[in-house]
Amino acid sequence: MRYELFYTEKAWADLQELSIADSRRIVTKLKHFLGQPNPLANSKPLKGMFKGLFRFRVGDYRTIFSKDAKGNLTILTTITVRHRKDVYE
Repeated sequence: MRYELFYTEKAWADLQELSIADSRRIVTKLKHFLGQPNPLANSKPLKGMFKGLFRFRVGDYRTIFSKDAKGNLTILTTITVRHRKDVYE
């Protein structure tokens, strides 16, 4: 199965607000997850009002994303990137 990663404008803006080192580390880790046979094995499904979304943990940061399945192609869309204390607000 092939996976693609897209960033929303909000996620892109969130990454640009972070330090260069943190942004690079997050993007590198997301690419690493994408290279795995099943990237969702490294994610956590969210509950409550966030049901249907998933999160990747990268240090103190969380990337919240959704998935869309179309045949062999699964698209992971990063919705936001925030510090863990702020991400679920």
